[in-house]
Amino acid sequence: MRGFNHDTSANNWSGVFFLDKNPGSYEIKVLREQKLARSATFEVGADGRIVDNGIAKQAKMGGIRMVLPVKIIGDQDVKYDPMSWKTDTLYGNMLSGFTAP
Repeated sequence: MRGFNHDTSANNWSGVFFLDKNPGSYEIKVLREQKLARSATFEVGADGRIVDNGIAKQAKMGGIRMVLPVKIIGDQDVKYDPMSWKTDTLYGNMLSGFTAP
């Protein structure tokens, strides 16, 4: 899977699924030790771009950056602070416009 293909030779990526040619809803699932450990969802618009969820814009990250909230599932993971996005994100600057999943 690739986001887009701007290559001059259309045949360089035959058989590859391009997000920009397939708008819709997507979900990424990550397995850890054969168990579901992470889940994230996003949308690709009709223009072929990932739909801005507003988090990067509100955090004034600029450019083409995107923040994709990822849900942690299960108990096989390390201990973490679920509120760390308020204190540890972006070098100590709180991530504005974000609600934890």
